[in-house]
Amino acid sequence: MQYFVFSVVKNPIKNRTKNWEELKNMALEGINIYWSRTDKKTFNKGTDIHGEKWGIFVNAVQDENGMAAPKIIYFTNAKNTTFNRSHNWELHRELYYKTGYTYYSDWKSYNKNTIVYVTKGWFYSDPKESDLDFKETSAHEIGHQLLLTYGGRSYSYTHKSTSGPTWIQQDPLPGTKYPENTEEIDLMKYADEEIPVDYHDRVVLSKEDSLSIIWLSKIEILSLFFIFSCILSCSHKNAENNREIVNYYNGIVLDKNSITALPNVSVKCSLNNNVIKTVLTDKRGHFKISDSSLNTLNIQEQRKLIFYKEGYVSDTIYTTQRIPQYRQTKNLNSNHFIYKIPDTLYLQKIKFE
Repeated sequence: MQYFVFSVVKNPIKNRTKNWEELKNMALEGINIYWSRTDKKTFNKGTDIHGEKWGIFVNAVQDENGMAAPKIIYFTNAKNTTFNRSHNWELHRELYYKTGYTYYSDWKSYNKNTIVYVTKGWFYSDPKESDLDFKETSAHEIGHQLLLTYGGRSYSYTHKSTSGPTWIQQDPLPGTKYPENTEEIDLMKYADEEIPVDYHDRVVLSKEDSLSIIWLSKIEILSLFFIFSCILSCSHKNAENNREIVNYYNGIVLDKNSITALPNVSVKCSLNNNVIKTVLTDKRGHFKISDSSLNTLNIQEQRKLIFYKEGYVSDTIYTTQRIPQYRQTKNLNSNHFIYKIPDTLYLQKIKFE
């Protein structure tokens, strides 16, 4: 039995059909749709958090102080290559809205009954298809910043271990598959098979990645839902200790024996053995280190804080070390000196023999 593909010839697009503002709003809408874990997207399962069912809704807005986002490019009547596919890596960020005719130079490798093969490489995407693909692609590409921030470079580059290891080697790993048709599809994973017909109905940010937004974002609890504004910037609230990541280091330095505040303690912030800034504690023993080079993303990178006061043993801590190494806390996952609530350091007086 033979199958034939019939295609209606359509005219090439000669003028832009979407302006930048429209594309920006579509990108934000895509984040709202595919980052929100609604009952519909999760097959009425919701998101289990500590044994309770939650619905997670995202409202994304553009903010110049927000997390890095790709440049939006309108693309039509051109050849598809590895270098003009959408990507969102640290050194290069581009998000393509592909519509109308685009050309696939590898058309001979396609099944002979496909449109791409019949038209010798030319494929026409109508506005409805283009809009749908662009919204999902926007959510996926900007989602890479989430993966990078909380999971690391390899976790992001390999699409959570489902693709090649670089932004050029982006083919799905052999044998990777989509979940069964009654399960949600992970927005950030690849699969080595045809996209399911109901792909856009099932694809959604995974529970783990959604919880990373909560970890990286300010949370507003309303009724029985988590409703939060993802302003494409990174702040973090730890629900257990109500501790929010900020763009500065702060703390209190006390005398270890008398437990009294130590003023005029020199506190140096160092990165790769280069001193970024030096401050002195005030009369309450409090210090705060802020600098134009610090923001809520890179402040979670490891730096050294060096404490010195004449007559006391100098001390050095790493900003990423766990709090229990310095004081008792119920939360074993919190780090030092990157929260609004200041942490405490104790200096020991030098003993003279």
